[in-house]
Amino acid sequence: MKHKTIYALTLILLWVLIVLVTITSIAPFVPLKWVIHYESTEYSDVCVGERQQVVTSRRDVPFALSASATSEVHQITGGIRLETTIKRKTDFVYQKANGEINYTILWDSPFMVVGEYEALQFIDIHFGWFNISGEAPRGVFSVIECQ
Repeated sequence: MKHKTIYALTLILLWVLIVLVTITSIAPFVPLKWVIHYESTEYSDVCVGERQQVVTSRRDVPFALSASATSEVHQITGGIRLETTIKRKTDFVYQKANGEINYTILWDSPFMVVGEYEALQFIDIHFGWFNISGEAPRGVFSVIECQ
């Protein structure tokens, strides 16, 4: 009887280990859209010399999630995307929500050239011992002269 109990516990622990290894092996391949359901993302226009931008996003977040983001901006000239030095890294929490959310981005450097730009955001969602990564929807906006 004692050997059967030890054997059963050993099998249970082995299955738990297999499940944990499987989850951590599969997690990097889970698409971000399986966790965060984006409907739309709109970036506000920015004045020359400004670093702050308002983003309006419609998304469904099933529960609070710890995350980090690396963002960058590309200037669009004649249909060609040119990488800029305007970037941002931050840690944040996705709050449980279903609907429209407004938030402010503070870019590392100001926008200095009038034109059309595209914002890219790469997200890492942290689930304890593994991450789910992906790109959030891109947004096109303009940098304009303001008075």
